[in-house]
Amino acid sequence: SSGESWAIQSGALALTPEHSVCALDEFHLLGSKDSTVIEALNVALESQEVRITKAAKGKVTTRVAVLAAANPKTRSARFDPDSPVPLWDQANVKFNTLSRLDYLGIIRDMEEEALDVSIAEAMWDSADPTMQMLSDNVFPLEQFMPKLISLAKRINTVFISPEAKEYLINTYTEARQSALTDGKVTPRRNESLRRFAQAIARLCLSDTIQLQHAQIAEAILRSSMTDTHPSIMDGGQTTKQERLYDEVLRMFRDTELLQEHVEREALSINHVMRHLSDDKKWPSKLDKPSKQVVGQALDQFQKEGLLHRRGNKEKGYVYRSA
Repeated sequence: SSGESWAIQSGALALTPEHSVCALDEFHLLGSKDSTVIEALNVALESQEVRITKAAKGKVTTRVAVLAAANPKTRSARFDPDSPVPLWDQANVKFNTLSRLDYLGIIRDMEEEALDVSIAEAMWDSADPTMQMLSDNVFPLEQFMPKLISLAKRINTVFISPEAKEYLINTYTEARQSALTDGKVTPRRNESLRRFAQAIARLCLSDTIQLQHAQIAEAILRSSMTDTHPSIMDGGQTTKQERLYDEVLRMFRDTELLQEHVEREALSINHVMRHLSDDKKWPSKLDKPSKQVVGQALDQFQKEGLLHRRGNKEKGYVYRSA
């Protein structure tokens, strides 16, 4: 504002052309200084409009798709699926925002030789003019993707065939049932499926969602973290994690371990880790937990009232029966 004059500064969504993609990097920093930014984003993702409530009232239409990338705000700067802290919280994404996302994928920087070689080869091939010329010979149509998307956008109304509708309904109920033991799948999944299926039909230059379009959309959504690991997304534990935590608690209850340090009246993570160094005291079917995982398990037991923390400088615990 300047005196009696007011102006509205357009944000990223408003500046993005209609039906295009707005890419937001460093998403974990969004709203760190102003929470109203996240609130406005949530409204935009839900109703595809930004409301103005300043000197003048109104709204700005934001019919765009949003692609957001967030970094983990953990000490190791990596996502930790074994942590009781939900993955969305590790990336500093608000839960209300998470529920409005159609697809969520976690990229983990794992040191695997085969994967490292594959990534390196792909990066070098993309910079190799010979590989680019071979690619052009295989698919010589210039500017193929922009032209395809331009044609797809012309299809305004997309219908759905009875076969595709029945398939999507059945896969939704199956996903709900299979997730009962490992988290939950909400009705929002149907909205995500609809948008994916419509997009795939348009890319196939079809005004009707056929069965094959529905199958592709469902397969894509099946690879989302909200489908593959709903409990991890919610901050719950998988069956493997529960077994791991149970074994840590069993080790902590170990009479020999308690007797070794009874004079201290408390046990630190280091005491437990030294006890774990004995292979005979740990189940062979489970990988030994790292010091970080043991600490997370002990913190969880403290929250459940099974352990009582003593002291601040040294992370000592005393086992207490429930």
